[in-house]
Amino acid sequence: MHATLGDEWRINDRISLKAEGYYNRQWEIPVVTDSLDLNFVADAKGRMYGIELMLRHEAGGRFFGWFAYSLARSTCQLGVGGDNPARNHDYGCEFTARRHLVEAWEEQRAEHAGVHDPYLDSLLRVRDAGYLDEYTVSYFGRSNWVVPAEVRVDDFRRWQGRHLRGHRPQTRIIGSWNYRPEKPTWSK
Repeated sequence: MHATLGDEWRINDRISLKAEGYYNRQWEIPVVTDSLDLNFVADAKGRMYGIELMLRHEAGGRFFGWFAYSLARSTCQLGVGGDNPARNHDYGCEFTARRHLVEAWEEQRAEHAGVHDPYLDSLLRVRDAGYLDEYTVSYFGRSNWVVPAEVRVDDFRRWQGRHLRGHRPQTRIIGSWNYRPEKPTWSK
């Protein structure tokens, strides 16, 4: 469902002001269910809403341009009817978020030579050293996580002492909005 409400006002022959508000609601958003990105389930909901303003000077004479401002919010609720992901996310969810972040950063660096970010560059070093799983468990781990047996936290701690001194993680999965478990649907 998408709804938009707006209006445009002419200030004079060449200048106009446009204002729009929008609301978008989505159901059955595909969500990755495994760390290899091979399986998906339509199990998330989302909503977006915001306002957009545009002050525009039409072409003519020696000047054409516009000034635009947007204020928006976008949220996604994973695991419809399940536990609140902000309080009960799992190892796979956090690891996949780190992996996607590193992959997106690699793409950005390939497209824009010379771009650097100390935090994201350090995540690349962690991944390249083979410790992204261990990084995820060390910095974000919860006592209720089921962690694969091959995760070598002790090895990572030694590597971390040499290569990540003073490192502070800057990302975390954020939770859902107004979370309420759905009522069960009974079929006859």
